Formats: sequence, C-alpha cells, structure tokens
Amino acid sequence: GKEIIMVKLFKRKSKTEVASTYQAQEDETKLEAASQWLLMWWKFRKDKLAIVGPGAQPAPEGFAKDTCKPYILSVGTVEPRKNYQQLIDAFAAISDKVPHDQIIAGRRGWHGVDIRAMAARHRLTDRIQWHQAPSDPELHQLYRDAALFATASTYEGFNLPILEAITHGLPLLASDLAVHREVAGDCALFAPLQTSAFADAMLQLIRDRTLLKSMQQHCPEQAAKYDWNASTDAILSTLLTAAGDSMVV
Repeated sequence: GKEIIMVKLFKRKSKTEVASTYQAQEDETKLEAASQWLLMWWKFRKDKLAIVGPGAQPAPEGFAKDTCKPYILSVGTVEPRKNYQQLIDAFAAISDKVPHDQIIAGRRGWHGVDIRAMAARHRLTDRIQWHQAPSDPELHQLYRDAALFATASTYEGFNLPILEAITHGLPLLASDLAVHREVAGDCALFAPLQTSAFADAMLQLIRDRTLLKSMQQHCPEQAAKYDWNASTDAILSTLLTAAGDSMVV
C-alpha cells in the first residue's frame, strides 16, 4: 500500500522509498542521518532511499515593520524536544541586561510545558509572551518584527521555522545540530545545549550589530537553496521511477 504522513511520503513494498524529513545527529550529514534513522526504524534499503527537502515560502509583501519593543522569537509546537525550558532559562539569565522581550509562538503539544508558569517562575510574565494559535498573517508579522530568532531543539527533522525566519531576513541562534547547520548556514550562531552557553550566545547576538548584519546579508542566498519547484520535481521523478519499477506489463 501507500502511506502519507505529514511531509513524509513512503511507498512500501516497492524498490524506492521517498522521505522528505529526517532526524539528524550532530556528527552526521543530512543524507547519512536520514539513512541511518530510516534504516534503523523503518528497515528501508539505503540504496533505494531518496531524500527531498522542503522549499522556502517567500515572505509576503505589505507587512510594515512595527516599531514595538524588540523581542526574541521562537516558533514551534511546545513539546519536550523543542527545549523551551532552556530557551526561557537562557533569556531569564540575560533579561536584566537587554530591553528585549521573548515571544514563543506555537500550540501546546505532547507533554508540552506551561510557558506562562515558567515565565511566572522567573517573574517575567510581563516580558515572556505565548502566542498559542497565531494565524498565518499574524505569524508573518511576528517574524517581520522580531530582532532575532532562537531555537534550542534537542533534535529535529528539518526545523521549518528556521527556514521561515531566514526568508524574513532574521538572524538566528540555534542549538548545534547538523540539521541546523545545514538549513541555517551562515545565517545563524550555533550554541551547545547548555543554558549558560545559550544565554551568552543570545547576549552576543543582541549586542554585536556587525554579526547580525552579516547574518542578514546571507539570508537571501541561503533561502534560495530551498525551492518548492525543485522539491516537487524531485518527488515526482522518484515516484515515477518507483511506479515504473513496480509495474507489470
């Protein structure tokens, strides 16, 4: 049969399987990480595996940047692997040194922490906001107005919000995962998964305008690497090959 799961597409019992997301380990490249994960959990053949990444959605026109208080933005479902606890702890550690607020946009998911409770624990309820269900226009506005984007995920398949941030010209702070280095390239500063290191990196990004400007200049080139036309062409080509391999004439 044929099974479609989110942006993962698998054709079972054929000579070709297609996957457009993957779990990356820190010491692996994209293809190696994807192959190892799928081989281990799905028992796929490595020589019959094609990996296709998503494309970048251009930032919409007509959104004027607001002159609101600067903030650090994080986007994604609130669940353990997104590691929001560390993001909030890192922000709290530097909150008395910067004028920025922290905004987290994402619904509460599996075993999701209570963002408001964590803000209250740090006595930062006036500076840490949680937008649980922003509309697409609202999300674009959040990206457009942010000073920088931060993600501290412990593992990811791709981390699409990174690409969304890049298309909006946002410099990034990201946990040091192979997938983050590939997707963000020179648009990000990478930090180990330690609260103190993340706090230091966050403060560095806020204060170093030269570094911020350099990252922003790399955003258009990095976003251009992810094209939906190329992705759909690659998926279609692979599916046609799979269909041809399994046809009986």
